[in-house]
Amino acid sequence: KIKWLVHKELVIGIIYVCGVLLGPVSIFSGEFDGGFYLLCTIFFLTVLNNLFIFSLYDEHFDILAKFPSLVTVCGARMVKGLVIAMFSLAAMLNALLFLHLNLLVSAVFFSMLFMLFLVFWFSQNPFFKSHYRLLGDAIFLFPIVIL
Repeated sequence: KIKWLVHKELVIGIIYVCGVLLGPVSIFSGEFDGGFYLLCTIFFLTVLNNLFIFSLYDEHFDILAKFPSLVTVCGARMVKGLVIAMFSLAAMLNALLFLHLNLLVSAVFFSMLFMLFLVFWFSQNPFFKSHYRLLGDAIFLFPIVIL
C-alpha cells in the first residue's frame, strides 16, 4: 500500500552501492576521474540487474504475499526488457572501462555480468531455479580476484 515500496529494488541498490563505496571513497586522497564514475555506474547496473533478476524469480511469492515489487507492479515482461537493456548498457560501459583502465578490472565485471546473465537466461532450468540466490550473490565475491 505504500507507494515507495514499489521501488524497493532501486532503493536497496542505491543503499548497497553507497555502503560498498563508502570505505574506499573515504580513504581516497586523489581526484575522482571519469574512470571512477564509469566503475561506479557499471557496479550500480550490476547491482540493479541482480535485484531485478531476483524479483523475477520471486514474482510468484510476491504475488501470494501481496508484496509490491517492480515485477508485480510493472509486469515480468517489462522488467525482463529492462534487465536486457541494463545488461547491454553495462556491457558497452565495460568495453569503455577496458579501454580506459585495465583488463583485470574489466574482466572481473565481465565475469560478474556473465554469471548474472546465465542466471537470468536459464531461469527455467531447475539448477538455476534452486540456486539463483547463491549464484547471484556469489558474483559480488568475484572482485576478490583483484586482491
